[in-house]
Amino acid sequence: MLTTKPRSGFSIFEISITLLLIALIAAGALSASRVVSYMILNTAREDTEESAIKYMRRDVIVWFDSTSEKSFIDSEVKNGSRISTWYETKPISTIPAAAIQNDPDKQPTYAATAINGLPALKFDGIDDSMSITAASYVTSDAPLFYNNFSVFLVAQAKDNIVAEAESNKGISGQKNQRYALFPPSGDNIYPNIRDSASAGISFGLNGISFYENSEGYTPPIMSSSAGYSRASAILMEYKNKTPKLYVNGKQTKVGLTSIKNRVFPPFYIGGGPSPWESYGNFSGHIAEIIIINRSLTKEEIDDVFSYLKKKWKLNY
Repeated sequence: MLTTKPRSGFSIFEISITLLLIALIAAGALSASRVVSYMILNTAREDTEESAIKYMRRDVIVWFDSTSEKSFIDSEVKNGSRISTWYETKPISTIPAAAIQNDPDKQPTYAATAINGLPALKFDGIDDSMSITAASYVTSDAPLFYNNFSVFLVAQAKDNIVAEAESNKGISGQKNQRYALFPPSGDNIYPNIRDSASAGISFGLNGISFYENSEGYTPPIMSSSAGYSRASAILMEYKNKTPKLYVNGKQTKVGLTSIKNRVFPPFYIGGGPSPWESYGNFSGHIAEIIIINRSLTKEEIDDVFSYLKKKWKLNY
């Protein structure tokens, strides 16, 4: 009598069909994911187009945004790719500003979904940095505007800073910081202008500090200790040489009045070049930077924060 052995496994044909079905399902899921990512990115671009910034554009000196179609070189827009150039958003100058880093080892990387599904640049906290070039306030022989200006930053920190007591003396800012926006020495940038300094933002999980930088002078002119585990919108506003810190739409601290004659905005993103490399580099993601050549009204501040909150889906 003939007996039929029970099957011990799948045939090659059945295995092939199963693998094909799995591949098709995975491809469909991937396509759906890409559609969702595109929709999120496109919405952010629409928010940028309709933002409050366009109404004050003539006063905006620098505007970098990581969601624009023209923010980066096309070939570099890949997750994990090094970014050599960050182009200005909606430039009005015939020579648009750009942030550049020619050394591949010091270039930040593109992170496609870093902040609530939107792209940002990842800085390693070691030596990643970019230099702002072509902007009129960078290429001039003297500060074009000073003592009154506004700097917005959208970023997410990954490491702590060394929080210090506020001071308008000393050089403590020359180590242990995380400069999301680095202030070069005023005496170095403008050697013919006496007693000037730039101001920058050190940002970490445990706090935010503003440091001014000049020859023999790098103090924490404003220092705030708090927890910042999520992406945040930050404003450093100078009014008559006195800095104010706003975080996620709220004024949280007023710093000390600068002792320098002229204080101007930062020139570098993520950290400083030589001879300031040891001061400390930012660790985390940076998504948007806006530098305006004056202090703002309360309504203007509220409008910009509303735009940043909506676009980046910030929790405040």
